[in-house]
Amino acid sequence: KPGYDRAGQWEITPDSIWIYGLSQKIDSLQSISIQPLLMDNIDNDISEQVKLTPLDQIEYETEKVMIKASVKRFTEKSLEALINIKNLPDSLAIKLFPQSLKVTFLVLIDKAEGILPSDFSFFCDFKEAQSNDQNTLEILLKNEPKGVRNVRWSPKKVDYLIRK
Repeated sequence: KPGYDRAGQWEITPDSIWIYGLSQKIDSLQSISIQPLLMDNIDNDISEQVKLTPLDQIEYETEKVMIKASVKRFTEKSLEALINIKNLPDSLAIKLFPQSLKVTFLVLIDKAEGILPSDFSFFCDFKEAQSNDQNTLEILLKNEPKGVRNVRWSPKKVDYLIRK
């Protein structure tokens, strides 16, 4: 449902099962898939039995597993964060245009107030400027606070001037 999302990881029970079949089939098997779980307008925790996807010439000790996930309210939040420079020689000073960016992300509604711009670390690598002829640098995300997802930012590149 809009405004809701999975909080945390999927829990699958059991997390492993016995399988039977031809040894060459079993030796090449890395994982077993579950059949798709189709649900609409989810606004509370998920706890469902799902069937394992059948595999040719392989039998399972059980045909179903239990999957669980916590579902909570999320909100989208936007902040203005500063852009840092790395690999800038001590002999140079540069000015970025703009010096900050707008970062937008999803976060649990009860954690939204605790997320600050300083929790994000965006940077440009000056080594990139030496390898291209343009006066723009790509903005990269180094750190983000725990619990945020779908992090987007704008602009993706900044202009710069070298001060001498």
